[in-house]
Amino acid sequence: MFPFDLDDDEDIVEAEEETTKQTDYEIDFTTGALTGRIISGLPALIQWIRLAIETKKYVFNQFSWDYGCEISDLIGKESSLEYIRSEVSRMLTDTLSGNTDIESIADLDVNVDNDKLNIKFTVNTVYGSKEVAANV
Repeated sequence: MFPFDLDDDEDIVEAEEETTKQTDYEIDFTTGALTGRIISGLPALIQWIRLAIETKKYVFNQFSWDYGCEISDLIGKESSLEYIRSEVSRMLTDTLSGNTDIESIADLDVNVDNDKLNIKFTVNTVYGSKEVAANV
């Protein structure tokens, strides 16, 4: 009746791992189009991170209020670079803390380029570590 033996905890753990792995359709961020490929693991999580950072929080009804980021609110304000870096760090932590696959972020680098914030950091995840860059 069941595809696994209920007395064998190993089968249950394997079934849970298979269903919790991050999977998504790949997006080409230069064109904004779907590529037709399915990605999983670290590449899918990096894509989720970029989308979460680049989606303005509290604006789009199709997303919960927990999804998205407020970093774009910092653009155009007369603030010191130290304040902007501190706020970007806080906002990134707030945005990414809801995803249990993300363990930590490190090496945050923030630069202001006219009306854009260039953000680069290393994300440590259950799938490994990777550098992420985003322009907001």
